[in-house]
Amino acid sequence: MLRVQVVTSVVLLAFASPQPVRAGGEPVREDLASMVEQVVVQTGLSINVSESTPTSVNINQVNGRSVCAAEARSDVEKLQLAFESHPDIHRNIGPVLIRITDRSGNKTPGEPSELERAGVVKGCPNVCVSVHE
Repeated sequence: MLRVQVVTSVVLLAFASPQPVRAGGEPVREDLASMVEQVVVQTGLSINVSESTPTSVNINQVNGRSVCAAEARSDVEKLQLAFESHPDIHRNIGPVLIRITDRSGNKTPGEPSELERAGVVKGCPNVCVSVHE
């Protein structure tokens, strides 16, 4: 069971079950849930998670605006930079940053044109963040 509690415009996720579960029934790993919660609390931003897997979340809105909207750019940058500094981050793909961090902490910038050719990114991407599998 997932409870959502709003505290001073920040959405905090409180999980009643030992393992968070997404709508499709696949469990979301605790390290991912913790990372997302920590970043949301740290930034004070409200996010909408449109999709998730056990190791990743796809964020399509920040503070009620599309992550691709020009007026959301500073909030999206704040969000992606906060994820970028989190020790559990693996992939941080979005309109502001495209970076992959290996287990040693080495960061590799993604090349937008290569990702488009590979079909990973088309146009303005949602913010997709993940932890290592």
